[in-house]
Amino acid sequence: MPQNVKARRPLKIAILEDEAIIQQRLSRILRASSIVDTVECYSDNASFLGSNKLENLDILLADIGLPDGPGTQSISALSEKNPECLSIAISSSSDATTVIKAVTSGAVGYLHKDDDASEIMHSIQLALDGKSPISPSIARLIVSTIQAPQSTTGHTRSNIPSPSEKDALTNREVEVLEVLSKGLSYSETADHLGISENTLPVHVKNIYRKLHSHNRTEALSAARDKGILK
Repeated sequence: MPQNVKARRPLKIAILEDEAIIQQRLSRILRASSIVDTVECYSDNASFLGSNKLENLDILLADIGLPDGPGTQSISALSEKNPECLSIAISSSSDATTVIKAVTSGAVGYLHKDDDASEIMHSIQLALDGKSPISPSIARLIVSTIQAPQSTTGHTRSNIPSPSEKDALTNREVEVLEVLSKGLSYSETADHLGISENTLPVHVKNIYRKLHSHNRTEALSAARDKGILK
């Protein structure tokens, strides 16, 4: 997706948050912005995933801890249903494990619920510009966790998991990789998978980002090295 495409028109944003006070606060912040068109609010995964408005969303702000399961369920499902929508995780929990799980589920950034209005709107703009917004407080936590003193066994005491690249890719992204590995063109791949030619490049861009690749050859090589493809 070209940079700033979404920023050219007012945004349709969804808030997935079960605490009414926080939901209302976020809604006020978003509705006060000139770049926001509509704001939809949901309190759990079921109501969000049951909505008929998901395909039109530009941004999702998703709480990680919800009554019916982690918000990563909705983030992951939305990345399949509407891959052009940018999901940003929001949470009062800022442990490194939670951050990593949110990112591997498809979130492009991670904010703390206490972030002020300017930080929230700036983060949304960063996401629109193709960057990965992370609150300074959470960034510091990740750095301090990585730099944690080593234990007497010589292993770093860190609760950051080491998810495989296969887990980081969605099922659809793996399917795209498998078809591309057969040498089909983008147009042929889109037709084979039954998706639009405009949607396929979004999947490819996400695959390249997750596999740290710049082209098809590098992505396929990385996927084979990591066991995603045979």
